[in-house]
Amino acid sequence: MPRLSAVLPALFLAASPAVADCITAAESFLMCKTGGGTKELRACWGPGDAGYQYGPEGGTPELVLSVPLAELDFIPWAGVSNSIWEEANFLNGDVQYSVWHRIDRTPEGDPPAAGVTVTRGDETLADLECDPGTIRANFEGLYEAKSAIGQCWEDFRWQACAAPVASACPVGATPFLACTTGGGARAVSGCVGPNGAHYSFGPSGAAPELALTTPLQMLEYTPAAEHPAGQATAVFWNGKTGYALWSTANGAGVEVVQGDSALATLDCDPSSAQVRFDSLDAAMAAQNLCFGGFLWSQCN
Repeated sequence: MPRLSAVLPALFLAASPAVADCITAAESFLMCKTGGGTKELRACWGPGDAGYQYGPEGGTPELVLSVPLAELDFIPWAGVSNSIWEEANFLNGDVQYSVWHRIDRTPEGDPPAAGVTVTRGDETLADLECDPGTIRANFEGLYEAKSAIGQCWEDFRWQACAAPVASACPVGATPFLACTTGGGARAVSGCVGPNGAHYSFGPSGAAPELALTTPLQMLEYTPAAEHPAGQATAVFWNGKTGYALWSTANGAGVEVVQGDSALATLDCDPSSAQVRFDSLDAAMAAQNLCFGGFLWSQCN
């Protein structure tokens, strides 16, 4: 594998300077020296942009790349394994510069390491490591910068965060499940209040298309502790059609049923669900209602 050889200067001179200036106008998420202190590597973010540059220590960079911060391919640590590994990828035509940082979490592990790997497709063109003791990393700051522009790391990619769900609960009622579906187009709301339990569904930010209310004692509510799979479910009926609001450790949503048939299943958008079935439990207890295996009745 080539390392700081004749191929490297050619790769690092392949692009003309761009607008990102890691030295004076941005925060660095990785900075180090290479080649025994002769070269300097910097990766940074600034107002709306992220940048990568490489060149002589203290001199004019040989390569500067810039990309909008929202488009930066940044892969944060997944939260598992003995090593914390994070990387950010910059493209220059068909060549990718992967800026990486690794910290071993075990006391007997390797010291921190960082560098840049240059690839074209499946071919590694160069792999350059930072000189020991020169690494300054702040990938946490990069994560916060992505979050500050309204992006969330979901399903192994950065995407627009789901907007907070405005409660459609009546005055004095508390939501036990609120979320959006269909990429934020529709809002689901389940609430509990002095007048019973409430369900509504409709366009986000507009009047609901469907609103149902049922007395607490008549609500078909199964707490998660009473369900073999740990699923909390509250069913509202509109004639022969039931609207089952559900929540598990892996998600939430609403299922529309008639008899034994499921007419529709709507999963909550990622990160949009506000789940508080414990508020429904508290409301039942406040009215001295106990779970009887299907319906709730006055406690003995």
